[in-house]
Amino acid sequence: MPATLSVDKSLTLARQAAKKQDWVTAVDLNRSVLERFPGNKKAAKAIADMRVAAAQGLLKAAAAAEQKEDWAAASQQFEAAHFLLPNHRAIAGALTNSYLESDAPLRALKTCEPLTSAHPDDAEVFILMGRALHQLDRAEEAVTALNRALELAPGNATIHRLLGVVAQSGGDLDAALVHFEAGLEVAPGDINLLRHISIVKRDVPSDDPHIAQMRQALAKLGSDNPGSALLHFALFDMLHRCSEHAAAFRHLQKGNMLIAEKHPFDFKSEAVVGAFSKALFPEPMPPSETSEATRFIFVTGLPRSGTTLTERILARDANVQACGELEIVRSAVFEQLRAIQNADKKALKSEHIQALRERLLQGFSEISDGRPITVDKMPMNFRWIGYICAALPEAKIVHMNRDPQAVAWSLYRQAFRGRGQDFIYTPEDIARFMVFHRDLMQHWRKICGDRIYDLNYSDLVNDQKGETQALAKALGLKWSEDWMTPEKATNHVRTASVVQVTEPVYKNSDESWKTYEAALAPMNKALVSAGLI
Repeated sequence: MPATLSVDKSLTLARQAAKKQDWVTAVDLNRSVLERFPGNKKAAKAIADMRVAAAQGLLKAAAAAEQKEDWAAASQQFEAAHFLLPNHRAIAGALTNSYLESDAPLRALKTCEPLTSAHPDDAEVFILMGRALHQLDRAEEAVTALNRALELAPGNATIHRLLGVVAQSGGDLDAALVHFEAGLEVAPGDINLLRHISIVKRDVPSDDPHIAQMRQALAKLGSDNPGSALLHFALFDMLHRCSEHAAAFRHLQKGNMLIAEKHPFDFKSEAVVGAFSKALFPEPMPPSETSEATRFIFVTGLPRSGTTLTERILARDANVQACGELEIVRSAVFEQLRAIQNADKKALKSEHIQALRERLLQGFSEISDGRPITVDKMPMNFRWIGYICAALPEAKIVHMNRDPQAVAWSLYRQAFRGRGQDFIYTPEDIARFMVFHRDLMQHWRKICGDRIYDLNYSDLVNDQKGETQALAKALGLKWSEDWMTPEKATNHVRTASVVQVTEPVYKNSDESWKTYEAALAPMNKALVSAGLI
């Protein structure tokens, strides 16, 4: 709420909001008064009077948002409820979980830390703590928290799964498999555990017992059940590795179809934001006049285009903190887009850029470990390149390019966590989004010029030394032989690329789609129709 509102105005608006049962606004307005004037009796009384009704309404709205997987809305409702009932364990836990689901681990950690003292024997608290620490790339601390949870609840399959996920993100696939199988002993047929096993298990004979378990779980749940989508993806991975390609692809198609039906891609919203961004940046930016060394590197591009490999290469520099895929930029940009939309004149002004800069610097400082260069490898940040260049002249953009057929296939065979990439589940949506990406990047190149360094994935894996040396020069970094061994990087990888990037660079991955060339005819037709190949 605007800090410039008078106390009387804030209290009046809060009363009006409470009458409408707009509990978030009512709570926020009263809270803003109490933050400025802690002794204000009217605001304190208003909070006391609404506490029960507001908490009930907020929790009901939060539950509805959770059902829709709208974690930002859920967080907003839980935040207000948590303010009303700060000592309520379940609300604090639900707020922590909503932060984790919306990729806000620092907020989650701050909310969860007090719970570990107040509830030292509550395994769920330590599960939340472990998840937050893992998302913050603090793996050892995450394992400590999760092991404490396991002491408190040794029969909890979720804890085994999370310990496996931490091991998996660190590249220890054998240890991850041990944890996942331990969880499966506790909870036979658990879909998430079976899916994780399909990701980390390398040697898969046709009579592998996990394939039988997956088929049994699928038969129990029902092949057409939307909840069975991950089982279809798991069976694709396992059958693909034992070369049962026809059966594998049938499961892949089914898994994609089930998710696409449940979560159809909202292309219109994506296109509207892209068009608005183009309108806000109509002219080329003047060259950056900063004399500062590179402080931020944003590795962008389509998902599955090589962003994780590039981050791992950069992570071999001792001065680089590789942070994985962060939501800092998207969140900060949307704050300013809302401010622009609410203004009389829909234009990007210097104050918007300054506010964006302050928000970005704050966000990155909160996760900094002190190293001078921060890498954010969120691929979808390609949507915000103009904003990044305007707000952070000390930043460099690396944009990944990869063969369209290889990218399309790599996208189609994944089931990403969360709702931010719903375009990957049909060939038509993949092609349409790739056109959107291509057209927006053409605009950003005109606007941002040499602030964007284009790196081709095929060139990188086939001429690793030459391409990494050129990359180092473009970014103002010092190249070393360490850049040739990205598999030795110590940062954790929490994306679908973890298995590939923890091994030496593989040169023929752009050809892997050809195994399913006949089955992928509809995909290739969509790419041809879109003018991508």
